[in-house]
Amino acid sequence: MSKRKQRIEAINFLYAHYVMNLEKEDFLKTINNGVGISETISEEIINLGINVLKKEDEIVAKINEKLKHGWTFERLSNYHKAILLLGIFEINFLKIDKPIIVNEVLEILEKTSDNEDYNYINAILDGVKFENNS
Repeated sequence: MSKRKQRIEAINFLYAHYVMNLEKEDFLKTINNGVGISETISEEIINLGINVLKKEDEIVAKINEKLKHGWTFERLSNYHKAILLLGIFEINFLKIDKPIIVNEVLEILEKTSDNEDYNYINAILDGVKFENNS
């Protein structure tokens, strides 16, 4: 499976978390029981999604710092939440080069969203940095 396909699967996994509107623990129990996910999703993608969700609170706090006044992470679309979580996780915790992730995310976004979404997604991905990535 290509890296892009893996990213799309991981975004879909995170998107399901927001659409199902479950607490993290309940969502993970649901996933572990095989409910709500494609049978073709790999264990690697599930593990990536779980690792992203473990850092969710930290990442969301950083995203909220970068949003315009009056906006919060909760106001973003579920898909944008998923894309930002994965992108920021890959850049800051997996140490994948930022230009690679930003380009990939914007190309995925191009297929699924309006053009005006690019600028703010790009700005958030570019602006969120973690001092200590432990």
